[in-house]
Amino acid sequence: MRRRPSPRRALGNVDRRLLRHCVAVPASPRANRALDALGAAADDSLLWTALSCALATRAGASRRAAVRAMLSVATTSLAIHFCLKPVRHRRRPRSVLARGIHGTAPAPRSSSFPSGHAASAAAVVAAMSMESTGLALAVAPLAAAVAYSRLHTGVHWPSDVLGGIVLGVAGALATRCLWAPKPAPADLRHRQRRWHSHRHAWLSCATRTIAAWHRRTPPTGHATR
Repeated sequence: MRRRPSPRRALGNVDRRLLRHCVAVPASPRANRALDALGAAADDSLLWTALSCALATRAGASRRAAVRAMLSVATTSLAIHFCLKPVRHRRRPRSVLARGIHGTAPAPRSSSFPSGHAASAAAVVAAMSMESTGLALAVAPLAAAVAYSRLHTGVHWPSDVLGGIVLGVAGALATRCLWAPKPAPADLRHRQRRWHSHRHAWLSCATRTIAAWHRRTPPTGHATR
């Protein structure tokens, strides 16, 4: 009788399968170099610092989003590098899987879990969403590309990236305890209420339509006369 693998070994097997799917995505040498460069630009949160400095030049929601993003990144980075990474060292995929890794840049020597790049990217998007939904949606593709680059180049396991995203969102939410977001304008709240009322109306209409269709449909396996 085969013994069930331990949770740690099962997670490792899932990580390997998912990572093989990520590195199996065909990419040209130019795309590989671009992903390497994107990951290098996000080292030490330099990419997000430069973006926040650019956004801080505009007053209003843009400046508030930039300040909250930097506060979230600082909170998340401190928790990761001083509380989580030193606890247990985890080998990086590039030192375990020798084949199929696209990255050429040297991998960091610190623990693989969690991904600091993914945590900072998620913290920025979550923090900006509290001040400006438009800014968060504009930055989200760049943040997703940074997180994916860590998988494609074999620097992190999928669970590292997922853990980093969770920690980044938690770090952004923690800033609400220190600095509450500015309430949305009255016209925006009115549009949000209208959207929610329309959504409930559409859902109830769809539910009634499906229920009526089920009542008219004859049961399966019985002949109709």
